[in-house]
Amino acid sequence: MKSASQRKKLRPFGYIESKSVRQLASLKKSKSLYNLSKSCILDPFAKTVLTPQDSQKFNTFIFGGILGNYPMQARTKKEITSKMKLPARNIGKAQMTTDNAFYVVKEIAENGKKLEDLKFQEELVIPFKSGKGINEEMIIPFRYVLVNHKPLISKELLRYIKKKKGF
Repeated sequence: MKSASQRKKLRPFGYIESKSVRQLASLKKSKSLYNLSKSCILDPFAKTVLTPQDSQKFNTFIFGGILGNYPMQARTKKEITSKMKLPARNIGKAQMTTDNAFYVVKEIAENGKKLEDLKFQEELVIPFKSGKGINEEMIIPFRYVLVNHKPLISKELLRYIKKKKGF
């Protein structure tokens, strides 16, 4: 992650690196904090689905292909998967937000759930009223995991979208 302010926000959740995963992989093992040999690339174009058993094989998951251009352009496959000699898995073929992808991987890798046991919504429709009493809606074309029958999305983000009447 390149932004110092973003790294600072994420620091409580783990070690945050400004170098790309390809740069880290090219470092000599003695100079790298990471041993990527037990890493897995998450790529929506990977042929194999992530399973609970994969948590025994991998100790690091490299997130890619999440919430990019719509429709997807296979950038993770082109920029990471094809250039690194690491196994790749998918968590479905649809794009999802980073927080949703993290949640799905945690459910599979830590909580032992299978991808097919998780429920998803293929797009999110957010209704809001414009200034002249006109009802409008914003359609976000990404996959959201359902938690307690509701899409996983930050309440703060919903408030922001409704306040700004879109992005």
